Amino acid sequence: MAYENLTYAETEARVLELIDAHGVPDLNARSWAQYEDTVRAYAASGRLPGERDEPPASFYKARAAFIAISLRTLDQWLQGGELDIQAVRGAVRTLEMYPPKEHDTPPAQTSGRAGHQRQLPANTKARTAARLEKAFSDWRQRLFTSVRRLGRCVDAIAVCLSVGCRPHELAEGVHVRVDGRILVIRFAGSKVNERRQTGQPHATVFIEYDETDPVVAYLAQSVPTGEITVRCDEYRLRYALKCAARDAFGDAGEGVSPYVARHLVAASLSDGDASVRAITLGHASTRTFKTYGRGCKGQGPKVLDAEGDRPVRNPDRSPEVDSEPAADMEAPQPAYAP
Repeated sequence: MAYENLTYAETEARVLELIDAHGVPDLNARSWAQYEDTVRAYAASGRLPGERDEPPASFYKARAAFIAISLRTLDQWLQGGELDIQAVRGAVRTLEMYPPKEHDTPPAQTSGRAGHQRQLPANTKARTAARLEKAFSDWRQRLFTSVRRLGRCVDAIAVCLSVGCRPHELAEGVHVRVDGRILVIRFAGSKVNERRQTGQPHATVFIEYDETDPVVAYLAQSVPTGEITVRCDEYRLRYALKCAARDAFGDAGEGVSPYVARHLVAASLSDGDASVRAITLGHASTRTFKTYGRGCKGQGPKVLDAEGDRPVRNPDRSPEVDSEPAADMEAPQPAYAP
């Protein structure tokens, strides 16, 4: 494939396919820093993983780093990040070189004990969400029951299971109040670009108060009068959800994270109004919604309406053709690492 000849629309379509196939890694700051260092080291040498004499463990670690950094580049571009189109096309080319579910061995050196080579996880967040829903039709109720039993970050996980808030948004604070028979949740979007007018600086979601929904009922009962602000540290939230998933689903709960819950909540909105779906997820365009909720129907509350600071752009608009040539990507480019 001649990546330098891809139009803007073709690049966007391929980016969506790759993110759906791989999923954006959910890593802590230390892991991202290690991956960035690995990519910089290979960029300095002018070689890709497998092009130099290295043990299998080093090859798989380097490949994971290139995949993670490339996926983050594509995700930032979709969310409105100020990235050069050449870097985006270069990330696409890198991911084409290392497709998901690939269990090859490095071409240089293959020594080491068989069966002890670390492989990349096959399940992305979308696949994990679909697998969880298929195995447990009542996953949402089971998960929240475990959350309440363990007593860790209950309010924050309830918000996460209601509107699919990102961890950073919960860390900043989400406001919850009850207005009659309506649960109102307001948050500040974490992926906002003022220049390109992407993301919702603030979004308000209106949810029907249903006593049969344990998550909505819990939140409503937590706000007897006035308004509460739900905050939770990002790492505490991930750990609490991980413990609750293992408690509820055993080994099947491996890989459940706030973004898996976000995929499942997004899937439950797929039959609703496109603008309401986008604003609920903190988007100013329905384009990025295509990456969420594939392969499952999802479970979530009944979202009546949503209001955002920005109008949602037309999902059927025709992107301008971008004829800017891509850079030669025979070796990793420094633009991969921030």
